[in-house]
Amino acid sequence: MKNLKILFFYPIHIVKKIFIKYISDEPFADYYNKFVVEEGEYFVYTFINIPNISSFPKGDILYLETDEDKSGNLIFEKFGLKHYEPDKGYIAFDDSDLTFNPGEINSQFTNIRPLNSQFISNQVSLTFPGKYWTSDLVIYNDLSDNSTITVPDLPLVNYKIKYTGRYQTNYQYDYAFKDVLLEPGNDCEIIHKEPVKLISPIENAVNINNSTDFIISDDNTPGIFIIDVIMYYENGYEDLILRFFTSRRTFKFSDLTVRGFEFSPNRKYKWCAFKLPEYQSIDELVSSHYITDERYNSLQLSEMRTFFTGP
Repeated sequence: MKNLKILFFYPIHIVKKIFIKYISDEPFADYYNKFVVEEGEYFVYTFINIPNISSFPKGDILYLETDEDKSGNLIFEKFGLKHYEPDKGYIAFDDSDLTFNPGEINSQFTNIRPLNSQFISNQVSLTFPGKYWTSDLVIYNDLSDNSTITVPDLPLVNYKIKYTGRYQTNYQYDYAFKDVLLEPGNDCEIIHKEPVKLISPIENAVNINNSTDFIISDDNTPGIFIIDVIMYYENGYEDLILRFFTSRRTFKFSDLTVRGFEFSPNRKYKWCAFKLPEYQSIDELVSSHYITDERYNSLQLSEMRTFFTGP
């Protein structure tokens, strides 16, 4: 991991919230993109993780200085975009590098969740076409299902607004989502598909064994299902022990043990199902790193059910 020092060669007179984001078309991961800068401070550190430490990815540093209005919407006061020279451990911004008061564009966001699903806060990001996916900059991470927000009007930058609508079921370890990319200022309405349904085994089914059928149901459109299995311990601790990928809506309990995994007898387990609706087959899924694939733009989620293995 490499630390990158961001210098401000102009005075910070009052407390400011500043976004710093590395943007590159090469793989990397960065940390600490949002900073609260106190009066008199003139630098922050961000940390960048790269696969090959001997070859730092070429890229640009995006700088956004913000304030908030009474409703919590961002006011964008300063903007800069500067190329980073990999042989340096720092980059400096002064007045000549910044656009003052780049402006805001209002946008309405609506997230329509499935019936009986649970709220989880939604997200809005700046995304940069053609750049590595970790170049996205999250500017809102706590939106309600109906929000009026401001997004920045950035000059001379190719960017879009990524709206991420989310929901949860009673499965607390993950959530469903749907991404929509729009031009800045376009209103966004996200309508989620109905969640995957667990048909069998029923809730609290007992004596589950290798011949037991596990059945899930959906809208019968193509997609890949992800089966999560949670093991329950007597002390109340729970652990995700298995993630199983399949294109089938019906499978045997024995299919979950095909790679040598073994379930304990007389044990309590929980399970749920996700669906990746943009993939037609397992071959399509494994032929790409799905987390970085543009088709990985939505995820449907079932409820969680409990079952007990037999002796």
